[in-house]
Amino acid sequence: MRRLLAAAALALGLTFCSLRGLDYLRDPTCAPTCGDAAIAAEVGVDARPPEEDAAEASIEASVDTGPAPCATDAGYRALVMCDRPLAYFRLDDQGPPEAIDEVDGGVAGAYVTASDGGITYGVSGAIAGDSDKAIHLDGNAFLSGGTALAFPNNAPYSLEAWVSPEGDNFSYRRIVERLAYDGSGMPHDGYIVYNQSTVASERWVDGSVATASGPALGNAAYSHIVASYDGSMLRIYANGALATTAAAATPAADVSATFYIGGSLGPGSGWIGAIDEVAIYDYAMSLEQVSAHYRAGRGF
Repeated sequence: MRRLLAAAALALGLTFCSLRGLDYLRDPTCAPTCGDAAIAAEVGVDARPPEEDAAEASIEASVDTGPAPCATDAGYRALVMCDRPLAYFRLDDQGPPEAIDEVDGGVAGAYVTASDGGITYGVSGAIAGDSDKAIHLDGNAFLSGGTALAFPNNAPYSLEAWVSPEGDNFSYRRIVERLAYDGSGMPHDGYIVYNQSTVASERWVDGSVATASGPALGNAAYSHIVASYDGSMLRIYANGALATTAAAATPAADVSATFYIGGSLGPGSGWIGAIDEVAIYDYAMSLEQVSAHYRAGRGF
């Protein structure tokens, strides 16, 4: 008897929704009252076939939600590579002309110097317990990475480096940049991380800038710096901790500009001091990731 009542209710529901289906063509508000879910609610049964639930669960499981947590005991390089950088320059090269990108098919980088001895190769690196070396720049040398690594519109990114400033680092000393300049030599579009009494990250859009400023960096000592953008907020981290957050929601144009490490051909000053382990990502790193990289680099 109970089955007969359920069948009758189901038939009435189908008839009702068939009629309401005609109304839906004229009135969209009818839609929530019809369909499998409404019928199921009326008759007290699950109208979704089990295979539909399984298929949906499979799709949800396959959605990429970013890098999975990475082991922190496999070494610094392994940790960075696990977090899927677009480009990763360890800067342990023994000389010019090209800097090695650890990412297969990544960005080709070339060393450029405007002075004799502008780059010193093989200086002590930033990573504790790692024999990997770094480079030292005198303010007149840099690394050029071509026009890759653009993040137009509101595309997220993270820019990571270990830096050890020396001497005068109060003149917009560049760590990483990809900027297009206007006719007067002012930044117009792109991004930059630099040191000018304090470390800072800027995102330029059509001549306007959003800035996240961090702390002053210790002279002649390595600091771990990460600047990130998540599509609306700009953040800068120093030595594993969040320093500042700034709103930056304006979409950016896809402009032609060159990616540089440690300087550029634009106005301003190149980096003075050591620089190491530069990595670029196409997502905003989490605080947990940033802290894990810092701890791995420090050896704890």
